[in-house]
Amino acid sequence: MNLNNACNALSGLPLRDQLGLRAYRRCLALCRCEALAVYRAAGITPARLGPVAPGLTPYLLRLPDALFRRISAASLRIDARARSSMWEDLQRGRPTETRSCARRADPGTKP
Repeated sequence: MNLNNACNALSGLPLRDQLGLRAYRRCLALCRCEALAVYRAAGITPARLGPVAPGLTPYLLRLPDALFRRISAASLRIDARARSSMWEDLQRGRPTETRSCARRADPGTKP
C-alpha cells in the first residue's frame, strides 16, 4: 500500500526526513488504517510486500522516533534527497497521478 505520496508531498521534506518524524508517520498510519478498513469491508487481503504484515504497519509507524529509527533502519536507507512522485508533480506544475486516475475513472472530473 503506497499511501505516502500525499503525506510526503504536503510535508515538503525528503522522504527520509519525513519518515523520521512521528507526526508525519502518524498521518501515514491513519491513511493505512483507513485503507485496511476498506480492504476488510471489500473482503480483500492486502499482500505482504516487506518484512512487516500490512496490519501491523500502522502500529510501527506510531512508535516514538528513536524506536522507529532503530526498528526500521533498513527501510530508512534511502537517498537523503528522495521525494515522492506527487511532490515532483506539484513542483513542476503537472497534474498528480491521483488527478490523472480520477479523470480516467470519471471523465467529468475537473483538471
